[in-house]
Amino acid sequence: MRSPWLTILVFLLAVRGILELYRMVPPTAGPLPAVLGAFWFAALVLGAQAASGLTSFLLISAGVWSIGAFPATLWFIAPYTGGRYPIAGIYLLAGPIYVGFLLAHSLVLREVDGGGEIGPSWLSFAVLAAFANDTGAFYTVRRSGDNEPVDPRMTIVFIA
Repeated sequence: MRSPWLTILVFLLAVRGILELYRMVPPTAGPLPAVLGAFWFAALVLGAQAASGLTSFLLISAGVWSIGAFPATLWFIAPYTGGRYPIAGIYLLAGPIYVGFLLAHSLVLREVDGGGEIGPSWLSFAVLAAFANDTGAFYTVRRSGDNEPVDPRMTIVFIA
């Protein structure tokens, strides 16, 4: 039996991640269904926990994404009132791939060698590499003299 603590942590991070992602939606794209996104992300994480290997993880993730895309598409047809369908579609349909699927990889990385020592080492390496990247970016911006915090919506302005 695998330890549930990493699964619980990833589950909580996935739900928090979807709420944060949907908070960054441009106001002209309208609000997105956060409950649908939270269930979708939770299903991706729980599917990764249930997977017995990489192939089953990919199949389960594809199935969860396909099943979640159906109510998301229905939401676009019926209650969506925003005017920017492409932007809202990117957030609603690609968001689970970006946050949920990539967070669920941590559960698969843990089981790379069948529960031995290599899997947790790769997981630790991935976490430390992400931390080093973020820390390096923070100090690079700070060293350049720009001490203003970057608003996440600013990057969206340049994309949209």
